[in-house]
Amino acid sequence: MLKKVGFLQYLKKDWLDATVAFHQNNPKIDKIKANLDDLIKVEVSKSEERRKTIDVLSRTWIRIPVKYSSLQFSALEFYDELEPNERIILHWGMLLLAYPFFRDIVYSIGLLLKTQDIFTSTQLRNRIVSSWGHRTTIIRAIDRIVQSLKDWNILIIDEKSLKPNSKLKIKNELLCLWFLECVFRSENVDSILFDKLISLETMFPFELKIPLYKIKQAQNFEHLIHGINVEMISLKIK
Repeated sequence: MLKKVGFLQYLKKDWLDATVAFHQNNPKIDKIKANLDDLIKVEVSKSEERRKTIDVLSRTWIRIPVKYSSLQFSALEFYDELEPNERIILHWGMLLLAYPFFRDIVYSIGLLLKTQDIFTSTQLRNRIVSSWGHRTTIIRAIDRIVQSLKDWNILIIDEKSLKPNSKLKIKNELLCLWFLECVFRSENVDSILFDKLISLETMFPFELKIPLYKIKQAQNFEHLIHGINVEMISLKIK
């Protein structure tokens, strides 16, 4: 069975920000979709393309599974406290939860950047195709997400290659813990090595400024030691 991609559209950061703003003003889904349609029709002329784009935006921020509702609530509380350039971490966390394909794209980019300073679109495509299959929709989706990452100032064009922008330092410790929970949940595991969680490739654009002991003591995580100093971490059952 083919895995569902879902994220097939280019997303501007302004559209993600607007989705949150519209939701804060009026949480009714039909009103939000109408406002988004008015906003993006100048740049997306075809109605079907607008519908698909709005579907991605709404699935990211509005049509949230119940199990993620507390994360959405916290994200909305953080939103107004952050500088405009910092809000990308909220969008990133919500996208990780909404789209496994987005998670795999940014994980693959982070993995490439562990061993090299720049990478090519071809290198990224090869990694994704190996796990998602060689479909036209896959290639298109990869290109759209890379285009989005460039708009969000995550990636920079370097001649014919791509490189990461400077890491965004996140100093709010509660925000760091929120983001780590999003990252953990996107891995779809019951537990994970502590060292792996704090260095997962999906977090490559960000530098979390939080002491490690505060992660281990956080209310949303359970820190465990297995065997001889094998540190694991899992989510606390709420």
